Amino acid sequence: MVIPELEQQLLKLDPNDKLYIIQLLAQSLTTEKNNTDPEQLSKLRESPEVELTEKLDLTRLLNTLIESLQPQIPTEIREYPQPQFYGCIPDETFFRHPQGQQPEREPIL
Repeated sequence: MVIPELEQQLLKLDPNDKLYIIQLLAQSLTTEKNNTDPEQLSKLRESPEVELTEKLDLTRLLNTLIESLQPQIPTEIREYPQPQFYGCIPDETFFRHPQGQQPEREPIL
């Protein structure tokens, strides 16, 4: 399988599977640097996947998966406090009941 085909198949996965693969890739990148066991390293070098892992840039693949999970349109950052009253309907379906005229206040002496 060619690497671009692999990337396309990974991008088609559902978000939960992508998150799982991201977790595995991140773990493999961190344990790869900290792994000093020579027996495990020799087993890894003898495995048939060595050629694929040498060609595959795991960091790039990890970044591609993370970017595919982020929303395409940036979410709107709301101001706090809200500039309008919370819960009011800003269209013509909101009617204010008519109120009678209120008398003027008497001055306080």
